[in-house]
Amino acid sequence: TDATQSRPYLDNPLASVGFVLVRLQGLSRLGWGMDLHADHSERVVVDATATLQGQGAVSLERQGQGDHAQITVVAHPAGDAWAHTGEQLCELLVLQGALLIGEDSFGPQSYVRLLPGQALDLKTQTGCVLYENRRDWTEAEEGSFALAGDRMDWRQGMVPGLKVTSLHEGLTKHTALVRWAPDTRFNPHTHVGGEEILVLAGVFRDEHGAYPAGTWIRSPHMSHHRPFTEAEGATILVKVGHLQVQGSFENPIKTSARRFFVGSFCKSRRTLSN
Repeated sequence: TDATQSRPYLDNPLASVGFVLVRLQGLSRLGWGMDLHADHSERVVVDATATLQGQGAVSLERQGQGDHAQITVVAHPAGDAWAHTGEQLCELLVLQGALLIGEDSFGPQSYVRLLPGQALDLKTQTGCVLYENRRDWTEAEEGSFALAGDRMDWRQGMVPGLKVTSLHEGLTKHTALVRWAPDTRFNPHTHVGGEEILVLAGVFRDEHGAYPAGTWIRSPHMSHHRPFTEAEGATILVKVGHLQVQGSFENPIKTSARRFFVGSFCKSRRTLSN
């Protein structure tokens, strides 16, 4: 994405809530310990394509206050091993390669949700690229679990050409994978509680631009767009209703973003324990 492609934002009504367009190729440009994209009223687009190809890491968001979030796309080399300390909620999505938890292997598009208070050892034999989302825990949940990417329950979305599998549903938050067939168009809609997208394959598009695999897009509360695909199609990770907003709103998932996900919750999941 270059400056020419970013100009439509300047004349867009969404400019009132602000936007940031960023190209990041590695952590050397970030400065650990500093907030990054912590203002959820801003629209942010980050290019993490190099990391998706197995090179280094890119930080997408860091918050020293609020829910103390850190979102990254990280390439772990073959033989790497590390620990989930259990201090925060940790969401993992396998983008490439395979993640090992104990004797279980989780390949591409596998989703892992690790709750605080439970430490686990993680490793990869062949190398893997992960979306890692760590933050303070805010809602009661039953326990840690993992969904294998090759056993997802894909269901019909709200328009022809969409297939959806739900990964997690909270009180006002929803996380899912969505497959877009080529030349699919979705209804114009408003993001009550915001939206976060990571493009996993193909090219995701809206009236603001085209986003190839490895692009992360965060849109603020009450932003609006008309998403679609062309010949490439797309697969995306999407999170809705989870962003901090000024003031309060009631049950945003039920009123807006749930249009993607009705009847799509994936029941095939593996409980994780120490």
